[in-house]
Amino acid sequence: MIKIQWKKAGIKLIILSAMCFLTSCIQEKTANRATEPDVFDKTLEQDAAEASKKKEKVTLTVLYARDDITWSLLMDDLCSKFESENPDINLIMQEQGNGIYEENLKIKEALNEFPDIFEIQNAVSYIDNDSLGEIPESIRSLIEEPRTVGEKVYTIPLYTTTYGIIYNQALFKQFGLKIPKNYEEFRKVCERLKYYGISPIVCGGTKPDSAVYWLNYFYQKNVSAGHEVDFLTNEYKAMLEDYFSLMSSDYILRDSIYMNDSQVISSILTSEAAMYYGKPGFIANIMQADPDCISSNRDNLGAEVVDEPGTVRLSWFFIPMESGDTIAATEVGSQLAISKNCSQDPEKYQAAERFFQFLFEDENYREILKTMYGFQTTKRRILYPAPTVQQGLIVDYRYAQKEESFSDAGHISSAFKNELVQALILLTNQTMSVEETAQYLNQKWMELNE
Repeated sequence: MIKIQWKKAGIKLIILSAMCFLTSCIQEKTANRATEPDVFDKTLEQDAAEASKKKEKVTLTVLYARDDITWSLLMDDLCSKFESENPDINLIMQEQGNGIYEENLKIKEALNEFPDIFEIQNAVSYIDNDSLGEIPESIRSLIEEPRTVGEKVYTIPLYTTTYGIIYNQALFKQFGLKIPKNYEEFRKVCERLKYYGISPIVCGGTKPDSAVYWLNYFYQKNVSAGHEVDFLTNEYKAMLEDYFSLMSSDYILRDSIYMNDSQVISSILTSEAAMYYGKPGFIANIMQADPDCISSNRDNLGAEVVDEPGTVRLSWFFIPMESGDTIAATEVGSQLAISKNCSQDPEKYQAAERFFQFLFEDENYREILKTMYGFQTTKRRILYPAPTVQQGLIVDYRYAQKEESFSDAGHISSAFKNELVQALILLTNQTMSVEETAQYLNQKWMELNE
């Protein structure tokens, strides 16, 4: 009995000793962990840091012209939509500032405030300064005819546009006028409108180059395609003479060359003027003031609508040449570029690529074409419902002969275009004669192209 008790006591002593040893080990390990985190803890911290890094947004600065209210609102909406669909990318819209967009862009370049993505009108000087990055291959491959510079693509055209007459169809119907078949018939239409007390043409607009719009038509009318720029030749002088003859005539609403978009739109909606020569996207600007101005002239049963006095119903036509041929001036409506700095930052460059891909997605690209009355630049055909005036425009443009507009020619720099605008205003005001204007423009052309 005594031996059994001794055995039990010995077992208890062994168990107690083991427990004390284990407790000591646990305390020592706990003390060590308080000063040195183990591998598991380090891994957790690294994962958390990497996850936090992944959550950081890529920021892109974006700049586009705001002298067209319809384009500005459209791009604002698209940028907001892009951010909501791409929460890892933050778009910061830069302010255009006062004055001409292209001049403000050059100032930003000089101050090292160049945006990552921006609308660009003339890329030549920026390419010469090595300020632009190449457009990603995945984007350039979408475009039917990308503009290349030494086999490289630096700009991406969103859509192209043209020039023609936006007119009040209701006024034409009221006075029994028909679409002219050449320029002489166009002048006869102007005479008839003037006879009825309507200013045939309103010109002007907020965009600084609006004074050049009519020059594009007279360039096509008088200057042979591919003709070297020389304002002292007979062809270029004939272009300036036709421009002066029209702009100084009583066909033009008085002083309208100085009007902004709102004033031009008001003159059309009040039937003060019947026609405006410009880009079809201006129809969208007029719609901002009067959505009913593009209503059909036929009801649901196909019967012709009887217009009430003061009705404004817009339509469109190209002014044919003397031969009766229709030539549509082609011009890039908007093109975007990437800065060199953006292209050298892999994260930003990838984000910029995603932004371009977003713009060319069917739903978004359809909205751009429909809103701006533009023609697509992509290989892939995009279909969309359009009002009657836009359908007619698309058909007429499709079958017209196409030539590059004078103001959008690749050799016309923004600096020369500014000189051209000022010279045409002086010509219209009869401050300079046609001969003086030709000499002045030739001098400026040589100075800026040395």
